[in-house]
Amino acid sequence: MKLREIIQRIDIQFPFLLQEEWDNSGLQIGDPEADILSIMLALDPSIQAIAQAATEKCNLLITHHPLFFQPVRSLVFDNPARCKVRDLVSSGTALLALHTNVDSGHGGINDYLSALLGLENTVPLLPSHEKLFKIVVFVPPDYADDLKDALSQSGAATIGAYDKCFFSAAGEGCFRPGPGTNPFIVQQEESTVVAEVRLETICRERFLHKSLSAMIKSHPYEEPAYDFFQLSNRSEIDGIGRYGTLAAPCSAETICSKLSAGPGAILSPAPERMISRVAVCGGAADRKIVQACISKKSELLVCGEIRYHDSLELTENGIAVISLGHRSSEICFIPVISRVLSGFFQGPVINCSETAEGRCLKN
Repeated sequence: MKLREIIQRIDIQFPFLLQEEWDNSGLQIGDPEADILSIMLALDPSIQAIAQAATEKCNLLITHHPLFFQPVRSLVFDNPARCKVRDLVSSGTALLALHTNVDSGHGGINDYLSALLGLENTVPLLPSHEKLFKIVVFVPPDYADDLKDALSQSGAATIGAYDKCFFSAAGEGCFRPGPGTNPFIVQQEESTVVAEVRLETICRERFLHKSLSAMIKSHPYEEPAYDFFQLSNRSEIDGIGRYGTLAAPCSAETICSKLSAGPGAILSPAPERMISRVAVCGGAADRKIVQACISKKSELLVCGEIRYHDSLELTENGIAVISLGHRSSEICFIPVISRVLSGFFQGPVINCSETAEGRCLKN
């Protein structure tokens, strides 16, 4: 399978457009046209992970954290970070980073953590506000269902948990094919009026190109008449962090006892107080997360790490904090990406040995 194809498939589940402005998710090193035979998964592009990928003959290393965050101005192999580039290139190993797009994406790290905690009715703490587009197309009535299927299968026509969402209205279309055309219904230069259906649906930005291509391919006309335009409302299915409720209220101490959190991981104004409203943020919880927790009246934030003064502000607002450690909160990246790859990649997928001891929950 081509590296380019793997990236395209991952982009459907965890669109790169969801990444934060400061992030650098995507292909870091490698040839998009390379044939990928086996894949190694790791949390970081560490020296050990790169060496193991070469030893195991994995020609693609997928990591959560990027190797490059800032532009590279030179490649002098005089420090470990730059030597990683040399080692990847010399072993023919491509490097793909899936960072904040997996933090934000539906089914990613924060949804995984929410499921482990047993949260219900979860929503993003900081919605990504992905752009939405309206697609309008005109089609003969007998072909409307085929067009609906093509658009639905391409990722369009979803609103929240509903799919195959369309509006249709009957009408008439008129046209005259010019010289050199190959009309579906009439002859060249013959004016005609035909019955048509106006179909409308909605499409998230990540699927727009694919949906338009599928629509044009399945349409019977040589030149389909269609429009697409950006809407003011945005999709809020993805975003950084999650917020939800526990099915059965319990104390922060009880939750902490189930997690792989070290001593002093819990800060709480009342450790034994029963709570139900919980916020989750894998990795670092920044100021925006803190403010969202306060505005949503969370009772607990479970995160990877948090600055001291931010945690103090939360506890002063009556919100407990459990800090798992950055690595422990994101080690679930491995099963998250394994599940996605299992849907389309037929070759071996190997977990880096560095991740063997990592877990979010205690045994």
